[in-house]
Amino acid sequence: MNLCIPCIFTSLFRFFRPRFRSCLFRAGVNFSEVELPLSDYASLSTFFRRHLKPGSRHIHPTADLVSPVDGRVLTFGEVFEGKYIEQVKGCRFTLEEFLGSDAAELIKRQREESPAHNSAGKKLFYCVIYLAPGDYHGVHSPVEWTIKEARHFPGDLFSVSPLAVQLIEPLFALNERLALNGHWQHGFFSLTSVGAFNVGSINVEFDPSLQTNLEGQTYTEVAYEEVQPKRGDCIAFFNFGSTVVLLFEAPDFSFHISKKERVKMGQSLGEIQSNRANASSRGRQ
Repeated sequence: MNLCIPCIFTSLFRFFRPRFRSCLFRAGVNFSEVELPLSDYASLSTFFRRHLKPGSRHIHPTADLVSPVDGRVLTFGEVFEGKYIEQVKGCRFTLEEFLGSDAAELIKRQREESPAHNSAGKKLFYCVIYLAPGDYHGVHSPVEWTIKEARHFPGDLFSVSPLAVQLIEPLFALNERLALNGHWQHGFFSLTSVGAFNVGSINVEFDPSLQTNLEGQTYTEVAYEEVQPKRGDCIAFFNFGSTVVLLFEAPDFSFHISKKERVKMGQSLGEIQSNRANASSRGRQ
């Protein structure tokens, strides 16, 4: 049974749009940037997959990594001891729990296919961003990269609110999630969409056949040949608020964000220090 939006609310949506508009406004929806009038959306589910008006978001022109979503930064940093991701302070989960028992082999394989070829001078970083119900639900490419596979992990649908994240360990490795894995110029790159309370439905723009949140599903893995999104390209949509987890290899990466900070899609998350130094050097010549 698909629980992406409680059926009763979807059915009543068309009859009580004015009241829903008030509720959505209080939830933080900015109607001035919504592409269509509320009356054009047949259900809450289609509204949560809404597009924005052209020009509502801008991609940072020089950042090495931009935010894939609108949301709030929960945590970020270097993967601890090469295998632990911090959920919140004092609460963590492993790469194997999150990406599968072959996580180390996956990372190595994708690194070897990338222009970087090897791990010399590289570290593994992560960034976790929470989408509230009122946020724009599109998931966009944070870098130019090659997506080689999708891994769908059926699982629980616990709330991913900041309070739940503090109480349930390891929540992100328990919930239903869809991991897009591949590589960018510096090695391994992965973007995972994590399902939330009663919301496991995730639509993948380049593969409509990939279905999530269906009864009786088991682990699924799909290989791709040449899926190469550019920065800012829309690659997926949540049907309701949820969480995105980025994992990536890079040399001397510096984050430009802080925990609990609100970010917009396209905003700079950070840069590679050597790139910045090289740009500064060229500017002085």
